[in-house]
Amino acid sequence: MRSLETRWRQLTFQGSEAFHTEQYREAQKKFFQALFVAEEMLLLEDCRGAHLPVVQLFMIACHNLADTYLALGFKIQAFEYYRKAYTDLVHLLNSPRADAGLRQQAQECVSKAADEWQQAFNTIDKHILWGWCNQQQSINKPGYSIPYNARH
Repeated sequence: MRSLETRWRQLTFQGSEAFHTEQYREAQKKFFQALFVAEEMLLLEDCRGAHLPVVQLFMIACHNLADTYLALGFKIQAFEYYRKAYTDLVHLLNSPRADAGLRQQAQECVSKAADEWQQAFNTIDKHILWGWCNQQQSINKPGYSIPYNARH
């Protein structure tokens, strides 16, 4: 667990450095890798070895990506990462397989994630958001597939 946390810290530091020097594509890459590491840590479902709460690492990674997308001018993608933070925490809260410590961490963070998702919602042009909602409905129809990078 500690080696994953160390990797997360390195990637987050590198992403922050890139973000603060306005190298947003590099920051996006590092923050996405940090999110992947945080998700790996969540999948281990054992948070005892980490110095920081694993759920907090996950939220930071999601919000760093959201902030980077905002800096790039991609509000919908930013909105999606705020939404991901909230929905994944709710899923974790409701998962009977999740470690009790992880569920407790999720409980402590879910209202903050909801508030940040709501703030992101309030900043998006509703016409753009309407298009995103229609796209999500199409994606959920059977037989529809969208390439990974099609929304970026």
